[in-house]
Amino acid sequence: PAHADMSRLDGQDAQGQRIIVGGRVLDEAGRPVAGTMVEVWQANAAGRYDQPGDTHDAPLDPNFLGRARLFTDEEGWYRYTTIKPGAYPWRNHH
Repeated sequence: PAHADMSRLDGQDAQGQRIIVGGRVLDEAGRPVAGTMVEVWQANAAGRYDQPGDTHDAPLDPNFLGRARLFTDEEGWYRYTTIKPGAYPWRNHH
């Protein structure tokens, strides 16, 4: 669907402030692109990603995966509900 809800998992609310994010995919001529997959990855409200490479000591939220795939509608629009991600520490990079 063109809309997804990342703010809930198995009927349970994720921690954090709920927000709605949306946009539109256009080609280089400014025409809408229908059926384009938009993949979203984001940190949880504490600033941690739910993946093995994240060594940040912030807690994981059992009700937030932090990833979704959705598709644009006929006019290229997409929209999803999620939580406001926390600040992610930059110290884990060279």
